[in-house]
Amino acid sequence: MSWKKPLPVLLLMLACGRPGTTPAATAAPDYAALPANRWVVIHTETGRWRRQEHAGAAYDSHRGTLLLFGSNTHGKNWDNSVREFDPQRLRWTRHYPPSPRDSYRLDAAGHPVAGPADNPRPWAMHSYDGLVYDPGSDSLIVAAAANHHPLRRRFEIRRQPVWRYDLTSHRWQPFDRHQGKMPTFFDAATAYDSWRRLPLLYKFGIWELDRGSEQWRKATGKHHHNSHFNLVYDSLHQVFAAFGSARLTNSVWLYHPGKAAGEAGRWEERQPGGDPCPPDQHIPVAFHPEQGVFVLVVDDNQVYRRPNGRLRLRSKAKSSGTYVYDLDSNRYRRLPQADLPAQGMNYMLVYASRQKVLLLVTGDWRRPPSVRALRLDLGALPE
Repeated sequence: MSWKKPLPVLLLMLACGRPGTTPAATAAPDYAALPANRWVVIHTETGRWRRQEHAGAAYDSHRGTLLLFGSNTHGKNWDNSVREFDPQRLRWTRHYPPSPRDSYRLDAAGHPVAGPADNPRPWAMHSYDGLVYDPGSDSLIVAAAANHHPLRRRFEIRRQPVWRYDLTSHRWQPFDRHQGKMPTFFDAATAYDSWRRLPLLYKFGIWELDRGSEQWRKATGKHHHNSHFNLVYDSLHQVFAAFGSARLTNSVWLYHPGKAAGEAGRWEERQPGGDPCPPDQHIPVAFHPEQGVFVLVVDDNQVYRRPNGRLRLRSKAKSSGTYVYDLDSNRYRRLPQADLPAQGMNYMLVYASRQKVLLLVTGDWRRPPSVRALRLDLGALPE
């Protein structure tokens, strides 16, 4: 495919096609030739399924694909399937159909499970930023809980575990080995530490996977977020960064981990300068290792401060801006040609290491899911 076509014609070609495919389902765009610092729609789904705002995403670096899991339950959606997007074939696939409602139950350990007796799966549930790909086990780890599921009050759930989804066998397994009492990971955040080669969970403290014992170890009980936040790992500075909060913020909390799994780290709060970045929550965030910056899509919120000091939205945002956050300079910068419609709740931004672009899934219960790609080049930005 030639990328010398006018951009509007190119986007129309990419957006059309049969359900789950594009007209050239086996031909990927030339990601290196995408216009710099702009979101380009590379695929729009024409099937019936919709992106779930309470769901999360992870990038499978082994296969070079995007994984989605999670549901806006609240009686509206019972989809507990895993969906996968292949950026090379521009195609969505579903690993298995959603489990029937009458299969929802508790197993012998009191875990909420659904689906076949010989292959139990998690309930449909909010997953937020609770998804992380673990290359050490080639699995998707899901730290979430079915707190808002309509069946929650009908069952005496004794434990809502962390789940591990094997990406070779496509089988789920409760992954609940831990030292000490673990919290229920509802509205938690996850990230993968590529330096120490371990996944990390953040909810009312920091939990890290000890590769030797295959147990979750609590590193610290200190925390600075309760809900609607996102945790991302900076592989260059070997630090985690948390963005957003239900209380609305544009500050950045950094977590500097210890040397070994379960060793306490330290927190540091940053208030960035640079371009004014609106306070927000449930922000799509990813780290771009080649450019060395975090990328955020932040709604253009208008806020006011209540007498108790907390920020509240003045009105619902209609647009959003794409920002980069540079840790060394502690500054935000808004990309001038990367504005989007307001995203609301969206945890579906990843850095695709094989394609070397950022991928963002947009859409809601009214609009079909679209996958957008952004080729970041800070050197191409105006001074």
